[in-house]
Amino acid sequence: MNKRQMGVYSICRTLEQHFDDDSSVWDGFAPIIDSKAELSDKIIVLAALLAAQMINLTGIAESKEIVRRSLEEQAFVLSAAICSYASVTKDTILYNGCFYNMSTLKQFKGDALVGAVTYLLAEGRKELANLDRYNVTDTSLILLKSTIDSFTAIMKRPEDSIKHRSTTTHTIETKTKEMLTFLNKQLDNMVVMLLPTAPEFVETYKALRVIATTGTRHLALTITTMDAATLRPIAHVNLEIVGKNIKRVSSIRGFNTVQNLVGGAYQIRATQQNYFTKTESFTIVPGETTELIILLNAVV
Repeated sequence: MNKRQMGVYSICRTLEQHFDDDSSVWDGFAPIIDSKAELSDKIIVLAALLAAQMINLTGIAESKEIVRRSLEEQAFVLSAAICSYASVTKDTILYNGCFYNMSTLKQFKGDALVGAVTYLLAEGRKELANLDRYNVTDTSLILLKSTIDSFTAIMKRPEDSIKHRSTTTHTIETKTKEMLTFLNKQLDNMVVMLLPTAPEFVETYKALRVIATTGTRHLALTITTMDAATLRPIAHVNLEIVGKNIKRVSSIRGFNTVQNLVGGAYQIRATQQNYFTKTESFTIVPGETTELIILLNAVV
């Protein structure tokens, strides 16, 4: 992710936090509710793509295990949703074709797992209109497709993984452009609707957008905490820059920032009661923003 893309991603996280912090001022406006949901969905897709891009290619075995676990988890959830729908509609063919428990998924060899999950994805897309009540969305299917591609690449030679990473970079650019269009043509106009009832909210929103455009605020570090298996954001993670007495707590979308860190090497510690504690090293380059994604493994 280049500097411009990172800037768009960061400001969208900040805008999302602004909406979450003052939800009472807009939760009665259906168009804004829909736009806020669309903003969050776009952020989730960008975060997942960024996580896929940051796979450490020097540790293929470890990365393969992490991505496989994510693939199994997502497939299990989709299977359960499709089978729940098939049970209600008494569609035995759909049920039998999509039923996979976790132990079966774990027993599959790599290629067989990809084949089974690809079939599930195809059925999920066909039945998407009927699966909304089972928490299956277009976003969740996009994430599953990205995980399939990541696992497929890692199963092959490292050069193929690098090629997949390049493809992911191109996809990030496409999604970044879509996000900018969404902000400029939709969200900015929607927020104006709140001017008569919530002028302070609108002015803060405008100020955040100006900061994003002019780059007047120096953001040294952005932190996104995600589940290593599902690539879903993790909220309420305690974050500490080791030895600097700088502490943060991740938002409901797993996001937080640190401003004005001087250039140099640092470590950050992430703790959450449902996950193993993790400490990661990172480097701050003066005048640039470091984008850090912390993947945490759940305590079983």
